[in-house]
Amino acid sequence: MNKRENGLDLLRIIAAYLVVSLHVCTFERNLVSDLGELNFNYHYFMFIRQITTSAVIVFIMLSGAFVLKASSTKDIGTFYKKTWKKLGIPTVIFSFFYWLFNAFVYWKTGIYGLAYGIEDLTYPQALLFQGISFLKGIPSEHMWYMYTLIGLYLMAPFVALGKEKTGEAGFKKIAFIVCIWGIIDALVNPSSLFWGIGYCAQLLGVFMMGYVVHEWALERKGKNGLGCFLIVLATVITAVEYFIFLAIRDNSTLLSYVTPMAPYNLILVIASLVYVAGFTIIDIKKDFGYLSLLTFWVYLLHPAIMMVLFLIEEAAFKVPYLEIGNSSPFLIGTGNSILVYVLSFVFGHVIEKCSSGKK
Repeated sequence: MNKRENGLDLLRIIAAYLVVSLHVCTFERNLVSDLGELNFNYHYFMFIRQITTSAVIVFIMLSGAFVLKASSTKDIGTFYKKTWKKLGIPTVIFSFFYWLFNAFVYWKTGIYGLAYGIEDLTYPQALLFQGISFLKGIPSEHMWYMYTLIGLYLMAPFVALGKEKTGEAGFKKIAFIVCIWGIIDALVNPSSLFWGIGYCAQLLGVFMMGYVVHEWALERKGKNGLGCFLIVLATVITAVEYFIFLAIRDNSTLLSYVTPMAPYNLILVIASLVYVAGFTIIDIKKDFGYLSLLTFWVYLLHPAIMMVLFLIEEAAFKVPYLEIGNSSPFLIGTGNSILVYVLSFVFGHVIEKCSSGKK
């Protein structure tokens, strides 16, 4: 029996593209709101932001689904050694790389000079500013996920042992309570220390609910009609959250509760859970295992590839670094997203082959 789940492998591949699109189309909700007019550009940027937020939650849920299911997770020593090799070492290496590289790019493009009002910002000063972010767990904007995931993995053996004691029924109730608790805490007590226990605890319930929903969906595996319905339903739920955002976008107080620093809110957590359930249920014959494996490297590599591409485009087309794609987000933004995505897989493939000792 094939141990891989093709539907979830496909979901990872889709989610990886969405995360790439989020970073390539650089507008965040607080910035895109300045566009004012509800035109195509506005809705395109917001669609990318909306759907990619769910993609981040999906990655956390999928990690919880498989880590908490594996019996080896309860062997704390072995699990921690495996986590250090799988997550710790790449995180350390890429953290130092992005600390140096991002500081260079932000210095060269004048981003830090604008942010801190320093006209003649030097590279050592940029390193200092980037180093402060490094200490918070964000040597690059995307690296917060790696630090938070390591925190969740440190908690995982104790959660798995607790699941064994409470039983499946008891664990479902606890996961639900912790999930809601974390969402509420994220709204009223946002954290800026992404490797801190507070931030990891806010996402622990999402991590646990990934396991709960995955187990529920496995019992319905092969009911493709139900799986397709759930995927459509998840998309509808995401659209509902977007319409709520549109309705309150001019109210900064209400908006802060819809777009907290934590990468989720209640509606998007529900949508992500439904996505995971839908893709688990659908019986897909095509094997996406290797591409799914490479999404780990895609996540780590894509910002560097994106920044190099933007520097090339800035020099070639005489467009300011921060404005690349703004004039035609659908054509340029989508084109750059696809290019960065494909190149990330190519370089990820090279790294995977080198690290596994294969030619």
